This record gives sequence, structure tokens and C-alpha cells, in this order.
Amino acid sequence: MNINPFPYWLWDVGLMYPGCNNRTFYNTLYFIQPIANYLKHEKVNANITFSHPKINTKDIFYSYEDIRNAILIDVEKI
Repeated sequence: MNINPFPYWLWDVGLMYPGCNNRTFYNTLYFIQPIANYLKHEKVNANITFSHPKINTKDIFYSYEDIRNAILIDVEKI
């Protein structure tokens, strides 16, 4: 398992170690926080999501709690 800042897909452990049982989690918090703060200041409610052509959307996370829960679920599968 690996946690990368979004969108640094070149550091994906699946690319570095193909054929291994691995997963990279992408953390978008440093992208979202300034946008969310601006929208909150402007009194705009919005749901912010990211996508990337090289990253599976199920591996993109928007909070530390979501990352932690996904790691725990993956560990239980082992």
C-alpha cells in the first residue's frame, strides 16, 4: 500500500512493481482545501471531485478518514 498526493501517478506502486498485490491511495486534500475554503468564503455549496486518465477513481480520496477506512478494508481482505 502506498499513499500518494494527487495526481502523482508516476509513483504508483503498481507501475513500479507490476504483478504484485498492491494499491496506491491518492490524497487530494491539499488540492481541495484551498478550493473548499474559497467556496465557503463565497457561500457556495459544491461537491468537489477529481478524476485523472491514469488513476482509477476508486483510489482517489478526499479525507484522511476515507483513506484510513479504505486501508483497513484492504487489510481485512488479506
